[in-house]
Amino acid sequence: MKSLLAVGLGVVTAASLGLGAPASAADRPDVVVVSAAAQDAAARYWTADRMRAARPADDLLRRAVQVLTSRTASSGLLGGLLGGLLGGSGGRADRGALYDGSGTVVRTTGRVFFTIGGTGFACSGSSVRAKNENLVQTAGHCVNKGPGGYAKNVVFVPGYKDGKAPYGRWAATKLATTTEWRTRGDLTYDVGYIRVKAKKKSLSDTVGAQGIAFNRPRGGSVDVFGYPAESLYDGNRLAICRGAVIQDRRGSGDQGIDCNLSGGTSGGPWLADFNPSTGAGVITSVSSFRYVTGAGAKRWLYGPYFGSVAQSLYSSMQKK
Repeated sequence: MKSLLAVGLGVVTAASLGLGAPASAADRPDVVVVSAAAQDAAARYWTADRMRAARPADDLLRRAVQVLTSRTASSGLLGGLLGGLLGGSGGRADRGALYDGSGTVVRTTGRVFFTIGGTGFACSGSSVRAKNENLVQTAGHCVNKGPGGYAKNVVFVPGYKDGKAPYGRWAATKLATTTEWRTRGDLTYDVGYIRVKAKKKSLSDTVGAQGIAFNRPRGGSVDVFGYPAESLYDGNRLAICRGAVIQDRRGSGDQGIDCNLSGGTSGGPWLADFNPSTGAGVITSVSSFRYVTGAGAKRWLYGPYFGSVAQSLYSSMQKK
């Protein structure tokens, strides 16, 4: 029996989360503004102990993966494609390891922390180039249940390592995801953004920012970064996998990479054109979910294709 597992975190809360009213609700129903009081409370909430205790919550994507499972099963695609996808598609990926490099990516990549019903969870995210210089790229399910409400106590901790926040905790001022994710839980559009509150300097001025691109040709190769917190990993260190990208023909519209980064990786950046000397690249996707096909099978990590829908959301969130 084929199945799916999410690799990161979702949220299950309703609207009353210390959030303000939607920003320009008529035009931007998928952007919410976090009140000043809630921002301050979030920054205080995430102590070192709470960050260490935060856990990935793969089961919070159960509904979305059930819908995708049903869709792929009814299409008859699932069984016939496993051999081709798992048998190799031109070059074996570096399936994952703790990252021992340096440069921009060590600072720009971090963990996204939030609470659901008093329980702490964590995703991954990245500082991304934006006009407002305070924008974080992550997955939609790291900010919104899909379908459902938004998370509470959301902060971004760039450069997280062993429970420490070397560049501080950056509280969310706005949260956003796509309409498709928020209303249908469609994994093809599992994209999210967090605008954070500036400190003495902006987020970009403090840690740098990765580039971003939309509507690129599918395929190619990427370096995937994140904070996996299960199996071989404990969430305390930045990890990487790299390799060729394949198209998921099983129904999601996403792309995949052979990668063992586990739960907690969700929202971590997929960097094309990555330069290990500088630690800089171009974000073209984020980690979202994985299929599980049985013991011993290769595990492919999937992320949404950044097309016009993702671009429109980014454009609305990057404004000053």
